[in-house]
Amino acid sequence: SALLLKTLHSQPVDKVIAVVAPEEVRISRVMERDKMTREQVLQRIRNQDDDQDYRRVADYLILNDGNMPCLPQILGIHRELLNFAQSNSRL
Repeated sequence: SALLLKTLHSQPVDKVIAVVAPEEVRISRVMERDKMTREQVLQRIRNQDDDQDYRRVADYLILNDGNMPCLPQILGIHRELLNFAQSNSRL
């Protein structure tokens, strides 16, 4: 969520999953999807929180670069969260 970093202190969450992609990949995707110029996309990026801020608070990262498949990453996180939930339910 774009507002996550600003509201995290007032809306505690159990885990944070961030989806990241290299800046050039993000720029190309937004230009194509929204029919924007490169400069318009860069302006939008400058108005958002920095990627490093999301990486700092994330418990898990999913790399969505178009090369590494996302589904195995998602399933791995899902499996880990299920294991965590199951081990904590025994307490």
